[in-house]
Amino acid sequence: MLRVAIGDADPTYTVALAQLLDDNGIHVAGSAATAHDLVELVRETGPEMIDVVVVDARLPGGPAHVAAELRSAGQGCRFVVMSALDTPTSRTTAASAGPLPLVSKLDSEHLISAILSGT
Repeated sequence: MLRVAIGDADPTYTVALAQLLDDNGIHVAGSAATAHDLVELVRETGPEMIDVVVVDARLPGGPAHVAAELRSAGQGCRFVVMSALDTPTSRTTAASAGPLPLVSKLDSEHLISAILSGT
């Protein structure tokens, strides 16, 4: 079973996403509302327990911080950046973190596909 950590400051969306992922056979290992807390969650959970980190483009602290911190610590997880808005800022944010896939929060099929495939 694929294991995911979610980084999103909106608790209502986080609960809805966790349910969507669970309904699709994807285990949510945890969630955090800031980049710092997401990094700590993944580190504390253990690299072998998180396959994909799904991060909102507007997460306080930023997805680039999450990706850089986890990569420098040798975490082997994949990253997906999601956004409710497809704007130049969102695309720049995703590109600065990797580059990483940027998917719409509003397109659940594409989001699930990106999490499953890493693209």
